[in-house]
Amino acid sequence: MTTAYYAKYSPGHHGARDRIGGIPTHLPPQYPMCNDCNEPLTFIMQLYVDDKDLFDDSWLALQLYECKTCYEPSLIAIDKGARLNAKNEGVPLSQIDYQLSNMGVPSSRVEWGEYVQWQDITWERRDDPEPTDDIAQFWDDDNLKPEFAYLGHDKLGGCFAWCDDGGTSAKELGAIGQFSSIGATAYLYNHPHRGLSFEYF
Repeated sequence: MTTAYYAKYSPGHHGARDRIGGIPTHLPPQYPMCNDCNEPLTFIMQLYVDDKDLFDDSWLALQLYECKTCYEPSLIAIDKGARLNAKNEGVPLSQIDYQLSNMGVPSSRVEWGEYVQWQDITWERRDDPEPTDDIAQFWDDDNLKPEFAYLGHDKLGGCFAWCDDGGTSAKELGAIGQFSSIGATAYLYNHPHRGLSFEYF
């Protein structure tokens, strides 16, 4: 068995460190900018990992950012020595702005913009099966078996029972998290050779 932390959500912001929306509590050394348009990236989510024995001991939090124009994503590990965001820096996710910026793009992205709500996150620690490339054991046709249905819920760490379109397992890709409560499902990765990244499905 391996440890996983399953997300529980509360609408709005009520002081939780872990949350969707708003602005970051701690800052990376430089605020992330879009490589295409050179605009500051929109802050999406922060997940504190300093109290979870899953990742690098020097990490304080993981933060997700995205350019609302170019859709360039960024997943950043914030070190424990990161400075507090005392000046309220950052570009918060605004549902109205995000919807307007999505005019003319595929409808799935517009739906994502409409769906995002600011939420606080708390965690439930659970034991998952060991990560594996043999995910067929968890599936019955196109559905997770009832006893493994929880593996598809939002979480950090644990076992991820899916492969990408090319048939590469989540374990091989270095999956470390999955979150569907930001609209489209976002998968977080920490690959030994490619580092931190995330993508939407």
